[in-house]
Amino acid sequence: MRVATGLGAESEPTAEGGGVPGLGSDALARLLDALPIGVGLQDPEGRFFWVNPVLVRQLGMPAEQILGHTLDTLPLERLMRDDGLHLYHVPRVVQGRSEWMVVTGVWLPENGSGGLRVSLFEDVTQTERFRRQVDRLQQALHGQVSTDELTGLLNRRGLMSQLDAQVSRSRRYHNVLSVLVMRLHCLDGRAEPPSEETVTTVARLLRDQTRWPDIIGRWDERDFVLVLPETSAESAQRLSEKLRHHIAELPPVNGAEDRTWAVDFGISEWEKGDSAQTLVDKAAAMAPGRQSSRIS
Repeated sequence: MRVATGLGAESEPTAEGGGVPGLGSDALARLLDALPIGVGLQDPEGRFFWVNPVLVRQLGMPAEQILGHTLDTLPLERLMRDDGLHLYHVPRVVQGRSEWMVVTGVWLPENGSGGLRVSLFEDVTQTERFRRQVDRLQQALHGQVSTDELTGLLNRRGLMSQLDAQVSRSRRYHNVLSVLVMRLHCLDGRAEPPSEETVTTVARLLRDQTRWPDIIGRWDERDFVLVLPETSAESAQRLSEKLRHHIAELPPVNGAEDRTWAVDFGISEWEKGDSAQTLVDKAAAMAPGRQSSRIS
């Protein structure tokens, strides 16, 4: 067994089978050395004075660079997961070496030379990599089911999730909240929906002309919905007029036949008793008009 001394140790390094300073038990020393996890012994100040070969491999550095250091002074990054578990990350990871570790320790009673701490380094690299991969997949799946593929805006499901949260906030704190529905339809009576080019152009305009707290979604082929926190119906009306003006100035987006689209707006302001769905329904019911703007 490799035994090395650091600050506070009373004996010199010994050969295979030597004793652990302060413990005086060959059997215990061999047991610690043979454990399949990293083990380090620390003095009362927390400095390592002995490490087993597994810990040397896990940290990817010679024992001499570990001895005399505390856990805080070793080149490890301490991170806290969302579930409260503390992880230690080994930077500059090489193939086959540990990357993520959980460290647990026990202080032994004083035994003449002061209290000793046994620290166990459990390699959780594979588990953590798997967990992070699952998180990424869940985020990707959430993005797929919550966003509109064409525009990248929230889809109906994502929008309602965000609106539910805003309604809960208004119920609790009585914050002002408005919903604006913008509906596109062709003035020449054609039944087909707007082209993809038209939809993506309008989506970009909505992003450019709204604030960062505003929530924008594509409800269906013709309708966009804007959730406007801290915004009264009067302020939402001013926004609708600004959007109407900018949409009217849009040039034909694909050089094809110039077509006139009507842009109708409906607005609702949160009142006590309103749900996310009733807010959208009330705003949609207010948007049956035929005031027109030109977008192609």
